Amino acid sequence: IESVRRRPDVKSAAYRVMAGDQELGAALRDRFPRLNLEATAGSAAGIFEGFLTRFAGGLLAPVLDGGRRAAEIDRTLAQRDRLRAEYAQAILVAFQEVEDALVTESRERRRLASVKRQLDLAQRSAARLREEYLNGQGGYLDVLAALTNEQELRREVLTTKRRLIEARIGLYRALAGGSLPRAEGRAP
Repeated sequence: IESVRRRPDVKSAAYRVMAGDQELGAALRDRFPRLNLEATAGSAAGIFEGFLTRFAGGLLAPVLDGGRRAAEIDRTLAQRDRLRAEYAQAILVAFQEVEDALVTESRERRRLASVKRQLDLAQRSAARLREEYLNGQGGYLDVLAALTNEQELRREVLTTKRRLIEARIGLYRALAGGSLPRAEGRAP
């Protein structure tokens, strides 16, 4: 779980959610009246008049704004919910990519084990057919067929090992959050 949280795309989505929470907090804070006390130089009547204007404006502005502040809260709530949904989607995509990479690697490991068993059996069969040929009990075409089969299985072992390495690279990419475009017909 921690390695998925460290992915750049998941981190970015988490930071966007935090920013959305901050915007919501600012909208909620802006909804309530504010009282600013400032000291200014001038006549007593001018200071008092300016104080009353700012005081009345700070208290009445949230009431008389025509619902603009309430609408801003609704907008930031919707935006925060959208950002949370994007974060959840980023986490789901990350887990899906990691799971797919793990399944691919597991499948290639099983395939490699199977091909190695086949190769072992093909080597035994080729050795037995060669021995029978040398003893005059079999034909050389059977030996050639067994050798051809053994060589094909050796190539298949190498191909499967390459696929296994590619699957491991795909797993590392999934854990790191970097997905490069796949070439057609190749493992991730």
